Amino acid sequence: MSDELRAGRALDAECARVLGYVRRGDAWVAPLHWLFNDEPPILPYFSSDLIAARLLEDEIERRGLQDEYIRVLLAIVAPDRSTVGTFWLILRATPSQRSRAFLKAVKE
Repeated sequence: MSDELRAGRALDAECARVLGYVRRGDAWVAPLHWLFNDEPPILPYFSSDLIAARLLEDEIERRGLQDEYIRVLLAIVAPDRSTVGTFWLILRATPSQRSRAFLKAVKE
């Protein structure tokens, strides 16, 4: 496994932990999932899948952390903040950038 892939999977695992997933053997399981099915779900690729990253933004909204999340995401995608097209950079943020912003926003 490459270092980049290993780092992405570590980021995925940390996002899952913050969302309430727990380790069960080699799998990450959402707590409510235990009530409905014995088969654990596959850990979403928050760091590489835009649809999975959307789950993180749904959680940001549920927690009322939209302003903090946007502030952190802006610092990640446009650290100098003088970039023309900063709004576009936010819209086009990668799943990895969104995952890192999610973790920082929920921990601050």
